[in-house]
Amino acid sequence: MATYINTLTTEQLGNLKLIVDSLQNSGITNVNDIAGILAVVSKESAFKPQKESFYYKGSSVDRVRGIFGNRLSSLSDTALQNLINSTDTEAGQKKLACYVYNYSGNDLGNKTCSDAWNYRGRGFNQITGKDKYIKYGKILELDLENNPDLLNNPDVAIKAMKIFFDASAKMFPDLA
Repeated sequence: MATYINTLTTEQLGNLKLIVDSLQNSGITNVNDIAGILAVVSKESAFKPQKESFYYKGSSVDRVRGIFGNRLSSLSDTALQNLINSTDTEAGQKKLACYVYNYSGNDLGNKTCSDAWNYRGRGFNQITGKDKYIKYGKILELDLENNPDLLNNPDVAIKAMKIFFDASAKMFPDLA
């Protein structure tokens, strides 16, 4: 753990401290709960709120299928490799986002490829999908639907992260 902490930038360490302080000030003091939340945030954003990248050029078909699972099942390996190779352009990244977050029957609230791109993961824990942007925006009294990059502000990202984990605890009470 110390080796990992020593690799973090000043910004990342500052955000980690903000997250821990905010969790503790909200009454989340169990070290296992905090460690679990920090593990998710570390994996999803490395403690830097950011929008999800769809740059996968140079990645293998197996890696990309491993990340996105059956959402890419309609693509042959050759078609997926061509798509992966195109992600060095914004147009290619948007096309991949469309496959990943605008599939038939998605539960994200995305209705168009533009929704898939505009409401891709952001923040500390990569809040994803138009419905969540609208829901979290209402709770936070912010227009996240029209200003999705607000989720990359550390203060907003922390608040959205806490909403997410509070909802998760209610959905999975045995884990709380």
